[in-house]
Amino acid sequence: MILNKTFKQLIKIKDLAYLNDLGCEVIEYYPNKQYLNGRVYVTGAYHSSKNNEVKLISEDLEFMFDLEKEDFYIDDIECISFDYNVLETEGIEFSYEIKLDVNIIEEFDLREDDSLNFEETLETIKEEIGNIVEEKLSDKLDVVDDNLPQNEEMFRSLNDDNKTIKIIYFNDEKELSKIAEQNNVSIDYLFKCNKNYNFNENKRVIIPYGK
Repeated sequence: MILNKTFKQLIKIKDLAYLNDLGCEVIEYYPNKQYLNGRVYVTGAYHSSKNNEVKLISEDLEFMFDLEKEDFYIDDIECISFDYNVLETEGIEFSYEIKLDVNIIEEFDLREDDSLNFEETLETIKEEIGNIVEEKLSDKLDVVDDNLPQNEEMFRSLNDDNKTIKIIYFNDEKELSKIAEQNNVSIDYLFKCNKNYNFNENKRVIIPYGK
């Protein structure tokens, strides 16, 4: 999932006459529960209004994304653009845009309704997953018949009182080994659970768990 967010902060420089140069890059980021905290490093040079001396700019600015989920990992993060306004006697009103490429792990609790037969239970599961996906993704996702794994062993678990599965979205197949490792399953098990539906085309895998 790609998220873009613009941040604005004031860099205080009281003797700023005009800027010579300015740059911005992400130097640090780390998860904190459902949040991603980070810092950008702003560098440059300016002419002083007091003596026309060239001085350096070196500032750390903090930013934060609220991802609403604690289970996520970052594929890439970068500062893709920035802009500024010079405020006389105050400094620089600096704005910058961060592009975040993040994988968020969705977790669902599926409960059996004894009054439903097998076909009705399957349709209920697909509808529940589809509703949650539509809330979380900006792009419309069409739920097709093969969006759920057709593995016989997994369907037998629908007879339990409840069932937990994870649906994980990815950008590239090479990420699957990392996903398997983070969820304490083997890559062979991951492929086995997802072999009967187009996980490469849909860019997501489903991992079943016990009660």
